[in-house]
Amino acid sequence: MMKNYPISFGINKQKLLKKTLRQLMFWGIAYSLLFFTIHLHTISIFETFFADLENSTATLPLIVMFSVLLFSPLLGLIDIILEEDKFRNYSLGLNVLTAGALYTILLMGAISLIRLYLLSYGKSFLLNEMSLNLLTQHWSNYFMILSIHTGFMSLIIGFVNQLSKRFGPGMLLPLFSGKYKYPREEERIFMFLDLSCSTKLAEQLGHIKYSALIKDSFLDIDKMVKKYNAEIYQYVGDEVVLSWPLEKAKNLEYIDFFYGVDQLFREKEAYYKSNYSIVPIFKAGVHLGKVTAVEVGDLKKDIAYHGDTLNVAARLEGLCKIHSQPLLISEAVYNLVNIESKYYSTSLGPQYLKGRSNPVEVYSITKTLRKVVAA
Repeated sequence: MMKNYPISFGINKQKLLKKTLRQLMFWGIAYSLLFFTIHLHTISIFETFFADLENSTATLPLIVMFSVLLFSPLLGLIDIILEEDKFRNYSLGLNVLTAGALYTILLMGAISLIRLYLLSYGKSFLLNEMSLNLLTQHWSNYFMILSIHTGFMSLIIGFVNQLSKRFGPGMLLPLFSGKYKYPREEERIFMFLDLSCSTKLAEQLGHIKYSALIKDSFLDIDKMVKKYNAEIYQYVGDEVVLSWPLEKAKNLEYIDFFYGVDQLFREKEAYYKSNYSIVPIFKAGVHLGKVTAVEVGDLKKDIAYHGDTLNVAARLEGLCKIHSQPLLISEAVYNLVNIESKYYSTSLGPQYLKGRSNPVEVYSITKTLRKVVAA
């Protein structure tokens, strides 16, 4: 069955602002580097041409920077559109080329339009006659250089965006900086989010359709990651392991994330029933504690977390089926903030977890909001 992935135009303003600022910063640096290189005459074969170009520094840089400033929201919008489901199924190479082509077309079109405007109206309030004449005489050369530079930088930003998705939000910079080159201790919350009744579903759907279900489910889960400040640590079979640095998880983001995912699947019930005859249901275990983070691998680099915290979170997820509960948390997580202000909690008492000699106090969390009782 052919799947339909409609493009949604419900744009989050905060997300658009973030994408816009990132595009503005990137292209500001990219074009500043170009003009700085030209100014230094680093390519001697074009020295005569660059001498003319340097005389028109009041013209060309103005056009380019003004274009970037005005059109960066559209560049940010391109980033958001390319994150839609329709494009997530493209290959890495096709995504990079699509983004690069759209960036280049938009920017070069914007530069051309603003050039036409300045040639018509710039003399009266912005540019001197010499600059306008130089711009007219050498525009084909200017356009060629700008097109090549813009196309090349578009491929770079497209590749960096895809690389960032490969390592997960917030992980690319630590890898580049070598933050985890040597083991370092961190305090984090971990959630093991697992598909319920996975064995039964695999038998019912067959391995091809089951894999498609997992892929679609993970794509939907990914949509909620940034919203709730989560970091994806690993995908393991039909399970997603997520984490939050302790300082970013003191407002119940980890619980809100779980029920946000649950709500998203309910909203897409028609899609999942149409394609798989079921709506995926996930269960989760959450624990916090100290872990050791370190960069591992050479041919394939990754950041690994080691410690008992992950073992406890995984065991809590395993208890969900035994106690028929969707979300279980440890006492350490329960004591972090006042959960009772937003959710119901029920103590399951001390639980002995496999691999641990000491029991862990476990709580189940339900979404039902507490009612305000009148005084």
